[in-house]
Amino acid sequence: MPNPQLRDLTTAIVSEWRDGMRKVKKDSSVRRDMELLRSVIEVARTEWKWISANPVSEVKKPRKPPNRTRTISPEEVKTILGKLGYSEEGEIATKRQEAALCLLIALETGMRASEILRAKIEGKIAHLDKTKNGDARDVPLSKRARELYERVPNGFTVSSATLDASFRWARDNSGMHGFTFHDSRATACTRSAKVVDVLTLARILGHRDIRSLQIYYRETAESIADRL
Repeated sequence: MPNPQLRDLTTAIVSEWRDGMRKVKKDSSVRRDMELLRSVIEVARTEWKWISANPVSEVKKPRKPPNRTRTISPEEVKTILGKLGYSEEGEIATKRQEAALCLLIALETGMRASEILRAKIEGKIAHLDKTKNGDARDVPLSKRARELYERVPNGFTVSSATLDASFRWARDNSGMHGFTFHDSRATACTRSAKVVDVLTLARILGHRDIRSLQIYYRETAESIADRL
């Protein structure tokens, strides 16, 4: 039985919604929202027969932005750590110092900020009960990563929101720009690609499809040329 409200959904309505969302969201976010809406309505069309056609499929999504190429340089990392009051000696006593520690762990492991905060450390493994794709995952920890986690034996107290705010504060107040905390994942991927094979790297980062590594592998052509 067709759903009367869903049946009234047209391409014109979807287009108007898309244009309104583009005023308050980035195109990449609007693309994701449209794909989610398309998937939901497709289920209603194919399985529940609530609608005869999927109007979202006929509406053009915003152009996909080019893949990022940015990584975080050692000099930028050093500046961020200094601004957050981080030191290799002494206790981790402030939220900002925890944020700095998270950055170092991210650069070492390629984990996302939220994953770093909720990971359960089990020997040489960081166990994640649930990841972005919905699966559990075990992340192998290098000796350096284990040492970093040992600096917070009772776990992190900083929240994801505070971590992000602290990172942006340190970056902006140091006169730097062009990179985000999430670029640490790409930085870790690019570094690790020099020492492990592609399949191992995909497993470390939790990618089911190794093609996803292209998003995070950002070594420059000049750097590659230096190794040839």
